[in-house]
Amino acid sequence: MFTCSRMLVNQAFAILTLAPLGSAGSLISFDALRNGENVADYYDAGFGSLGSGPGPALGLTFQGATVEIRTDAGGTGQFRGEPSPVSALFSTGFAIVNSRTTISDLSLFYSNPFGTTEIRAYSGTDLTGQILSITLLAPTSSSDQIIFSSFSQISLRFDAAARSIGIVSRASGGLYLDDMDLTTASAVPEPSSVFLIAGGLWVLMLRLRSCEYDHLSTREC
Repeated sequence: MFTCSRMLVNQAFAILTLAPLGSAGSLISFDALRNGENVADYYDAGFGSLGSGPGPALGLTFQGATVEIRTDAGGTGQFRGEPSPVSALFSTGFAIVNSRTTISDLSLFYSNPFGTTEIRAYSGTDLTGQILSITLLAPTSSSDQIIFSSFSQISLRFDAAARSIGIVSRASGGLYLDDMDLTTASAVPEPSSVFLIAGGLWVLMLRLRSCEYDHLSTREC
Protein backbone atom coordinates (compact mmCIF):
# COMPACT_ATOMS: atom_id res chain seq x y z
CA MET A 1 0.00 0.00 0.00
CA PHE A 2 2.84 2.40 0.85
CA THR A 3 4.52 1.79 -2.50
CA CYS A 4 1.26 2.28 -4.39
CA SER A 5 0.39 5.51 -2.54
CA ARG A 6 3.87 6.92 -3.06
CA MET A 7 3.69 6.16 -6.79
CA LEU A 8 0.32 7.91 -7.08
CA VAL A 9 1.56 10.97 -5.18
CA ASN A 10 4.51 11.23 -7.57
CA GLN A 11 2.18 11.01 -10.56
CA ALA A 12 -0.09 13.72 -9.13
CA PHE A 13 2.92 15.99 -8.61
CA ALA A 14 3.98 15.42 -12.22
CA ILE A 15 0.52 16.37 -13.51
CA LEU A 16 0.47 19.61 -11.49
CA THR A 17 3.97 20.68 -12.48
CA LEU A 18 3.73 19.79 -16.16
CA ALA A 19 0.47 21.68 -16.75
CA PRO A 20 1.72 25.15 -17.85
CA LEU A 21 0.29 28.51 -16.97
CA GLY A 22 0.68 29.46 -20.62
CA SER A 23 1.20 32.79 -22.29
CA ALA A 24 -0.81 35.15 -24.41
CA GLY A 25 0.34 36.90 -27.56
CA SER A 26 -1.47 40.23 -27.92
CA LEU A 27 -1.37 41.95 -31.33
CA ILE A 28 -2.65 45.51 -31.05
CA SER A 29 -3.36 47.60 -34.15
CA PHE A 30 -5.51 50.38 -32.56
CA ASP A 31 -7.94 50.24 -35.52
CA ALA A 32 -11.02 49.83 -33.30
CA LEU A 33 -10.51 53.20 -31.57
CA ARG A 34 -11.53 56.65 -32.76
CA ASN A 35 -9.38 59.54 -33.93
CA GLY A 36 -8.11 61.55 -30.95
CA GLU A 37 -9.00 58.83 -28.45
CA ASN A 38 -6.75 57.82 -25.57
CA VAL A 39 -6.44 54.02 -25.41
CA ALA A 40 -6.81 53.94 -21.60
CA ASP A 41 -8.39 50.62 -20.49
CA TYR A 42 -9.66 49.49 -23.90
CA TYR A 43 -7.31 46.48 -24.04
CA ASP A 44 -8.21 45.50 -20.49
CA ALA A 45 -11.87 44.77 -21.34
CA GLY A 46 -12.62 48.44 -20.74
CA PHE A 47 -13.16 51.59 -22.77
CA GLY A 48 -11.15 54.25 -24.55
CA SER A 49 -11.46 57.89 -23.50
CA LEU A 50 -14.16 58.56 -26.15
CA GLY A 51 -16.23 55.53 -25.24
CA SER A 52 -14.95 52.89 -27.69
CA GLY A 53 -15.34 49.43 -26.23
CA PRO A 54 -15.48 47.31 -24.33
CA GLY A 55 -12.29 46.01 -25.84
CA PRO A 56 -10.58 42.63 -25.57
CA ALA A 57 -9.44 41.34 -22.17
CA LEU A 58 -5.68 41.41 -22.78
CA GLY A 59 -4.76 42.79 -19.35
CA LEU A 60 -3.06 45.85 -20.90
CA THR A 61 -3.63 49.55 -20.24
CA PHE A 62 -2.11 52.60 -21.98
CA GLN A 63 -1.18 56.09 -20.87
CA GLY A 64 0.30 59.14 -22.59
CA ALA A 65 -0.69 58.28 -26.16
CA THR A 66 -3.57 59.05 -28.53
CA VAL A 67 -4.90 57.13 -31.52
CA GLU A 68 -4.83 59.04 -34.80
CA ILE A 69 -6.35 58.15 -38.17
CA ARG A 70 -4.61 59.24 -41.37
CA THR A 71 -5.67 62.57 -42.85
CA ASP A 72 -6.61 60.94 -46.16
CA ALA A 73 -9.02 58.70 -44.21
CA GLY A 74 -10.72 61.56 -42.37
CA GLY A 75 -8.46 61.85 -39.31
CA THR A 76 -5.65 64.11 -38.10
CA GLY A 77 -2.71 61.70 -38.41
CA GLN A 78 0.18 63.05 -40.47
CA PHE A 79 1.72 59.68 -41.32
CA ARG A 80 1.94 57.04 -44.05
CA GLY A 81 3.46 53.58 -44.42
CA GLU A 82 1.87 52.08 -41.31
CA PRO A 83 1.72 48.25 -41.26
CA SER A 84 -2.07 48.09 -40.71
CA PRO A 85 -4.03 51.04 -42.14
CA VAL A 86 -5.37 53.46 -41.19
CA SER A 87 -4.63 54.12 -37.50
CA ALA A 88 -1.53 54.53 -35.36
CA LEU A 89 -0.71 55.61 -31.81
CA PHE A 90 0.83 59.07 -31.40
CA SER A 91 2.79 60.31 -28.38
CA THR A 92 4.86 63.40 -27.59
CA GLY A 93 6.06 62.06 -24.23
CA PHE A 94 6.29 58.62 -22.68
CA ALA A 95 3.78 56.17 -24.14
CA ILE A 96 3.27 53.78 -21.24
CA VAL A 97 2.00 50.20 -21.47
CA ASN A 98 1.03 48.49 -18.19
CA SER A 99 0.36 44.76 -17.87
CA ARG A 100 -1.63 42.89 -15.22
CA THR A 101 0.92 40.07 -15.46
CA THR A 102 4.45 40.09 -16.87
CA ILE A 103 5.72 40.93 -20.35
CA SER A 104 8.47 38.75 -21.82
CA ASP A 105 8.49 39.83 -25.48
CA LEU A 106 7.64 43.00 -27.39
CA SER A 107 7.40 43.66 -31.10
CA LEU A 108 6.23 46.92 -32.66
CA PHE A 109 6.48 49.30 -35.62
CA TYR A 110 7.59 52.89 -34.96
CA SER A 111 7.99 56.09 -36.96
CA ASN A 112 10.26 58.83 -35.63
CA PRO A 113 12.35 60.81 -38.15
CA PHE A 114 13.34 63.47 -35.60
CA GLY A 115 15.76 61.45 -33.49
CA THR A 116 16.38 58.41 -31.31
CA THR A 117 13.49 56.39 -29.93
CA GLU A 118 13.99 54.94 -26.45
CA ILE A 119 12.22 51.86 -25.04
CA ARG A 120 12.46 51.16 -21.31
CA ALA A 121 11.20 48.08 -19.47
CA TYR A 122 10.40 48.29 -15.74
CA SER A 123 9.73 45.67 -13.08
CA GLY A 124 6.75 47.65 -11.71
CA THR A 125 3.71 49.30 -13.25
CA ASP A 126 3.68 52.97 -14.35
CA LEU A 127 7.44 52.90 -15.01
CA THR A 128 8.29 52.14 -11.39
CA GLY A 129 10.62 49.65 -9.78
CA GLN A 130 13.84 48.44 -11.36
CA ILE A 131 14.82 49.42 -14.90
CA LEU A 132 15.23 46.06 -16.64
CA SER A 133 16.45 47.28 -20.00
CA ILE A 134 16.94 50.38 -22.16
CA THR A 135 16.87 50.03 -25.94
CA LEU A 136 17.73 52.84 -28.38
CA LEU A 137 16.29 52.84 -31.90
CA ALA A 138 17.62 54.71 -34.93
CA PRO A 139 15.54 57.45 -36.60
CA THR A 140 13.24 56.42 -39.43
CA SER A 141 13.30 57.96 -42.89
CA SER A 142 11.01 60.78 -44.04
CA SER A 143 9.92 62.53 -47.22
CA ASP A 144 9.30 66.16 -48.16
CA GLN A 145 5.56 65.59 -48.42
CA ILE A 146 4.99 63.48 -45.27
CA ILE A 147 7.48 63.67 -42.38
CA PHE A 148 6.25 60.43 -40.77
CA SER A 149 6.41 58.52 -44.06
CA SER A 150 7.87 55.16 -42.99
CA PHE A 151 7.70 52.66 -40.12
CA SER A 152 10.47 50.35 -38.90
CA GLN A 153 9.96 47.15 -36.90
CA ILE A 154 11.75 46.17 -33.70
CA SER A 155 11.49 42.96 -31.64
CA LEU A 156 12.72 42.67 -28.05
CA ARG A 157 12.95 39.89 -25.45
CA PHE A 158 13.39 40.86 -21.81
CA ASP A 159 15.72 38.81 -19.60
CA ALA A 160 13.55 39.63 -16.59
CA ALA A 161 9.77 39.87 -16.55
CA ALA A 162 8.51 43.42 -17.08
CA ARG A 163 5.27 44.92 -15.76
CA SER A 164 5.42 48.19 -17.71
CA ILE A 165 7.09 49.58 -20.82
CA GLY A 166 7.81 53.19 -21.68
CA ILE A 167 8.43 54.40 -25.25
CA VAL A 168 9.59 57.96 -25.93
CA SER A 169 11.33 60.08 -28.56
CA ARG A 170 14.53 61.73 -27.35
CA ALA A 171 13.84 64.62 -29.77
CA SER A 172 10.84 66.91 -29.96
CA GLY A 173 8.18 66.16 -32.52
CA GLY A 174 6.74 62.95 -31.12
CA LEU A 175 6.47 59.48 -32.63
CA TYR A 176 3.94 57.02 -34.02
CA LEU A 177 3.55 53.38 -32.97
CA ASP A 178 1.57 50.59 -34.61
CA ASP A 179 0.99 46.82 -34.56
CA MET A 180 2.32 46.18 -31.07
CA ASP A 181 2.66 42.49 -30.23
CA LEU A 182 3.23 41.65 -26.57
CA THR A 183 3.72 38.24 -25.02
CA THR A 184 2.35 38.20 -21.47
CA ALA A 185 2.10 35.46 -18.87
CA SER A 186 -1.42 34.18 -18.25
CA ALA A 187 -2.72 34.95 -14.77
CA VAL A 188 -4.56 31.62 -14.61
CA PRO A 189 -3.99 28.25 -16.30
CA GLU A 190 -5.21 27.94 -19.86
CA PRO A 191 -8.49 25.99 -20.29
CA SER A 192 -6.63 23.01 -21.77
CA SER A 193 -4.39 22.92 -18.70
CA VAL A 194 -7.39 23.01 -16.35
CA PHE A 195 -8.95 20.01 -18.10
CA LEU A 196 -5.61 18.20 -18.03
CA ILE A 197 -5.22 18.71 -14.27
CA ALA A 198 -8.83 17.81 -13.45
CA GLY A 199 -8.84 14.71 -15.65
CA GLY A 200 -5.50 13.47 -14.39
CA LEU A 201 -6.39 13.89 -10.73
CA TRP A 202 -9.73 12.12 -11.26
CA VAL A 203 -7.97 9.09 -12.74
CA LEU A 204 -5.49 9.05 -9.85
CA MET A 205 -8.31 9.21 -7.32
CA LEU A 206 -9.92 6.14 -8.89
CA ARG A 207 -6.59 4.30 -8.83
CA LEU A 208 -6.04 5.21 -5.18
CA ARG A 209 -9.46 3.82 -4.26
CA SER A 210 -8.60 0.66 -6.18
CA CYS A 211 -5.35 0.36 -4.22
CA GLU A 212 -7.22 0.75 -0.94
CA TYR A 213 -9.69 -1.95 -1.95
CA ASP A 214 -6.89 -4.29 -3.01
CA HIS A 215 -5.06 -3.69 0.25
CA LEU A 216 -8.15 -4.58 2.27
CA SER A 217 -8.48 -7.70 0.16
CA THR A 218 -4.79 -8.48 1.00
CA ARG A 219 -3.85 -8.37 -2.68
CA GLU A 220 -0.74 -6.47 -3.79
CA CYS A 221 -1.46 -3.20 -5.60
